[in-house]
Amino acid sequence: MRQEFSFLSKDGRTKVYAVRRVPEGKPIGVVQLVHGMVEYIGRYTEFADFLEESGFVVVGHDHVGHGNSVVSDEELGFFREKNPDGLLVDDMETLYRMTREDYPDLPYFILGHSMGSYLLREFLAVKKEDFAGAIIMGTGFVPEGTTNMGLFIVHLLEKVRGSHYRSRFVQNLSYSKPYRKYSLDGTDPENSWLSKNTENVKKYYRDPVHGQRVRWPDARSEVHLPAGERRQDPEGPADPFRLRGGGPGRRPRRGRKEGEGDV
Repeated sequence: MRQEFSFLSKDGRTKVYAVRRVPEGKPIGVVQLVHGMVEYIGRYTEFADFLEESGFVVVGHDHVGHGNSVVSDEELGFFREKNPDGLLVDDMETLYRMTREDYPDLPYFILGHSMGSYLLREFLAVKKEDFAGAIIMGTGFVPEGTTNMGLFIVHLLEKVRGSHYRSRFVQNLSYSKPYRKYSLDGTDPENSWLSKNTENVKKYYRDPVHGQRVRWPDARSEVHLPAGERRQDPEGPADPFRLRGGGPGRRPRRGRKEGEGDV
């Protein structure tokens, strides 16, 4: 059973769009999905179908500035000026608490992909919630010096162009040298950075929501995401978690070898 609902973002102005999937019969657990940049929770429908059919309650939402969680189209890609990653983490917590209240006794899992993986890492370290497990998928590592330089650049751009400026220069910096051997705009689906599955690549770039309802975030928000990791507890999260990345020959990896493993 699919249910659409909304809740007020911690920014106090944005109505956050969310979806809940409830299986027939007694559920065996809960999975909360945290989507990535330049996408929306609807892209996870097939995965949610699988989880629901397997007996899980599934919840997820569109981050502020993505999909249907915008006040206006001018706000697409924009989180907020101060502590943008903190806002997204707070909204993740709101959905978590709403869902945990409805299913207090079920094992609760949370999965974050790409940008969602950075947000999940911050969530695990800062919020200290009790999960049965966390899946950190398609993540990476940005050295502190690189992050600080990026923040300097976006703060400078903000003073000149304003907080809503979408910088092609900052976007190109985000796609560093290892990415450049791949097609980054969908023109060559066989060699896309997005996925080895060419049909998924074509579907992504054909999606009118991708083309019209989601844009690259403003410069400050894009760089603030890895900066949020600096607030993590050095002891790290206590919950069991799994790192999952692209296979050999696909997406660039930083900080660990290809593949996956329990940590």
